[in-house]
Amino acid sequence: MLNETPRPPHDSRAPAFVAKYGDLAVELDALPVEELERRIRSSVEEHINLDALEESRRQEREQREEMRELAEELAEDWQDRQAD
Repeated sequence: MLNETPRPPHDSRAPAFVAKYGDLAVELDALPVEELERRIRSSVEEHINLDALEESRRQEREQREEMRELAEELAEDWQDRQAD
């Protein structure tokens, strides 16, 4: 998905880089932001269950609405008690 970037053969940093990260190097800053975002999104989406993600988002919206309604009820109750 990402194009490997050749390293200069006499780069003194190469052995330490390879030991720490492996033998693959890519230049992300050479890609337009939109292309980088597209590639990352595509790669992530290959590894997640999109239906489960959407269901989680739906539940989150529902819970957020329930919390908002509860907060409004508590605020009204508090105001009523202050008025008494």
